[in-house]
Amino acid sequence: MNCHTLKIPPLRTASLVTLISKFPALRKGDLLRQAIGVSVGALQTRIAKDAGATLTLEQSQWAEKLSEILCQAAKVPGSETEADAWMEKKAIGLGGCVPLDVMLTPEGRVALRDYLARMEYGVYC
Repeated sequence: MNCHTLKIPPLRTASLVTLISKFPALRKGDLLRQAIGVSVGALQTRIAKDAGATLTLEQSQWAEKLSEILCQAAKVPGSETEADAWMEKKAIGLGGCVPLDVMLTPEGRVALRDYLARMEYGVYC
């Protein structure tokens, strides 16, 4: 058992909705449903019924990983807006894949984080 898993408290649903509002690309397609099993609309409905609603532990873990990647992505171009636009474009360093698609798998998230680190240091060819 992974001890780190036990330490993560469930995130409030509103926290994920706030993250989505900062990165509108997350609303496109079926990304959230594929990743955490719930749509943006369902999250908003959950908040309307209970402002303190929380995500499941699994959803919270995914949201934490997503947040880390998006914060790292925002550092590279310098803003959340530019990072949001970049997340929807094919990236040569990711084999021509779109970063939003790549982050759906654990291996993809590792590759994306590595690529962002290389970009941050100017080594992304």
